[in-house]
Amino acid sequence: MLCFRPMTKLRCLILGFLLLLIAAPSYAEDAPIKDFFGVFEGETTFLTATGAKKRGMSVSISPVPNALADGEGASIAGVAVSWTTLTKRADGSFKSKTHDAVFVPADREETIFVAVESSGDTDDIGNSDDVQDQKEAAAETEPEIPTPLFPRDPRGTAPYLWGRIKEKTFSIFIVVVAEDGGYEIQIYDRTLTDEGMTLVYSRDRAGEHLKLLEAFLTRKEG
Repeated sequence: MLCFRPMTKLRCLILGFLLLLIAAPSYAEDAPIKDFFGVFEGETTFLTATGAKKRGMSVSISPVPNALADGEGASIAGVAVSWTTLTKRADGSFKSKTHDAVFVPADREETIFVAVESSGDTDDIGNSDDVQDQKEAAAETEPEIPTPLFPRDPRGTAPYLWGRIKEKTFSIFIVVVAEDGGYEIQIYDRTLTDEGMTLVYSRDRAGEHLKLLEAFLTRKEG
């Protein structure tokens, strides 16, 4: 920075310091998990081959005091996340899918979470009904302890879930191995707002983008 004679060296230093403050990136703190506790509901509209459809969405996020035993007689607190989608069929009936998961912190800052329990169908990944049939068949035919002679087929196994908090966004990642040996990943980004949260859902298969949904969910009182 050039300083002309009318400006003293002190003023140059002050101006330079202010410019550094303006140019320096600002880092927002990560929200604590308790800020996400509550019930949120909303809907989104998306396009299909037969036209536009509406999908109702809800999510419940709550604390779990005794989510996991630590092996020394104590327990680790976690967080339960349950989300449901509701879609109206052509005949007027409704189809719903619910997924439940319990997460525990994987770091002291409680920004990374790993699922210790999971149930329900993931949304559209790997034909979940077929996957469930494969899991049940595998449980009957595979040995209890996999050996090099009987490696476990990764297809049809339970999806792997983990979570992350970054600033005001609580993201949940779901990964499964597809029938062709590739992988599919779903990402739920839930970002807090003054009225509730925004939801951005994406689904990708081995880098190929398959679906993107956006919705606003209102926080329910009580």
